[in-house]
Amino acid sequence: MTVEGIPANVPSWREIEGIAVESTELGEPIYAWLYDGGCTFEFEYGRIQVLRQVGTMARFVLAEADESFSVTLPHGEMLETDQIHTTVDAEFEGIFMHLTEHRELAEFTDPAGFMLDADSGFYRLADWSTPEHSGH
Repeated sequence: MTVEGIPANVPSWREIEGIAVESTELGEPIYAWLYDGGCTFEFEYGRIQVLRQVGTMARFVLAEADESFSVTLPHGEMLETDQIHTTVDAEFEGIFMHLTEHRELAEFTDPAGFMLDADSGFYRLADWSTPEHSGH
């Protein structure tokens, strides 16, 4: 499952705990999709919330619903459902900028600690393992 374009009205990615975003139209404001190895399912309804954040780790709860669809599970069994609810722990690695015009990361969030890979548009965290950032 992938969720893209999560708008967060916070001054820094370090402050995302508690945000919640809901979409009732495909891609507005979030784009949620699932690829099961053969088919891609796009969800008109999607909700994502950050339950907890510690450093670069965040716990998300995701809920997606749409028309009925089938997914092949790893052991070959088919699951037919019209919604998915899951809790995921994910590590923050950086920010992709998907823009049609040149804009700076600072227009959207605090850019401290990021390095830009100009070829991909990915702002990667520089070195989050230093004592200054890890809290040790």
